[in-house]
Amino acid sequence: MSLPKEYTNESIFYIKRTMKSIQYRFWKKVDVKSNDECWNWKGYIDLLGYGKLGTTQGRTGFAHRVSWELANDSLVPDGLVICHRCDNPSCVNPSHLFLGTVADNNQDRHNKGRTKSPSNKGENNPAAILTKVQVIEMRDHKEKGTLSPKEMSIKYGIALNTVYEVLRKRNWKDV
Repeated sequence: MSLPKEYTNESIFYIKRTMKSIQYRFWKKVDVKSNDECWNWKGYIDLLGYGKLGTTQGRTGFAHRVSWELANDSLVPDGLVICHRCDNPSCVNPSHLFLGTVADNNQDRHNKGRTKSPSNKGENNPAAILTKVQVIEMRDHKEKGTLSPKEMSIKYGIALNTVYEVLRKRNWKDV
């Protein structure tokens, strides 16, 4: 395992012993298949679908990151992340994982068409309460002084803070 030079022999021994323990617990929770298939994590899965594993001193780590470190006998360098070629967050197959920056990971996501679509703005957003017409009306009311923000909140059935966000163009920027 590649470790920085400032580690002592004692700390290197502790890290190697800890990695052996992690390695044993790790492989017990992996559904190993052929090398071209995803090896899904059978342990704890978080809300985004990523496997998690208790590592050291009560900490948890991403299972795919632990997989890469075990396969490469090296810690992930600072500032880098482990990316999935297969786009399966629970996959821990080392041949499906690669080292990259956050920017690399974002570009990979974009290249594969998994970036959130900008077409979810305004009325196309499933969480939208207001319509484009209502937003225009609200801004007209502000300009003419015909309704206060509190009255707009009541009329359109939205929180007062949302009214201010719309009027300041922090929400519905394109209208």
